[in-house]
Amino acid sequence: MAIDQTQLNPELSNWLKARQSALKIVKTTTTPSGQTLDWITTETQDPAGKIASAPPTAPMQLRVADAQKPVKPATFELDDPAVERGPAGTVPIVRPNLSVLTTKIAVKDYLSKSGSILANKNRPNKKPADPNPFGYFHGTDGQDVTAYGCDFILNVWDPTINNPSTPGGDDHSILQTWLQNYSKPQLQSLEGGWTVDQNLNGDTQPHIFTYYTVNGYTQDGNNLGGYNTQVNGW
Repeated sequence: MAIDQTQLNPELSNWLKARQSALKIVKTTTTPSGQTLDWITTETQDPAGKIASAPPTAPMQLRVADAQKPVKPATFELDDPAVERGPAGTVPIVRPNLSVLTTKIAVKDYLSKSGSILANKNRPNKKPADPNPFGYFHGTDGQDVTAYGCDFILNVWDPTINNPSTPGGDDHSILQTWLQNYSKPQLQSLEGGWTVDQNLNGDTQPHIFTYYTVNGYTQDGNNLGGYNTQVNGW
């Protein structure tokens, strides 16, 4: 039975209510896995109704067939034409699923980015070799360049994650790329990729995500930083 979040997390419930009321929702649908999608007008994203065009896509070539290591193309629920969609001219955003929360959590903590010592310098445990309960193991690679954008290709897997019952000990699996600007007084970053994160997505399936920060991951909120469409400013 889902926990009544208006009692457990009234601040978070009020945040979600205000967020929903600010959207111009044309239609609400549910995916086969149970995700609630709110289909919104382009004016909700930009008052002028102008948004970026989707980049061109090309079919990916699969790895050479190997019976010991079978692969298949990644698919998403909305790739299936039988799945209910919103009307033309609208785009879907996932409605945050607060029902999975079992402990009291502040809005600022719900919106904040969790991660490794590189991603979250303010985490309590500064030792990168100890991931429990507030840290994670991340393998990273990067290069310093002058860039005005990027494109990238990521493998999509379906990993199994462990979700410890210890508060704050949630686990996740992530694959992403990011652009980071160190020329400002504070680190700025744009991130994108996919993640398996029950607290963020409401389930343990892979989901595409975006994240940004303008203040070196020190604070999240509107025009400060945050995931997906949970905050303004992307």
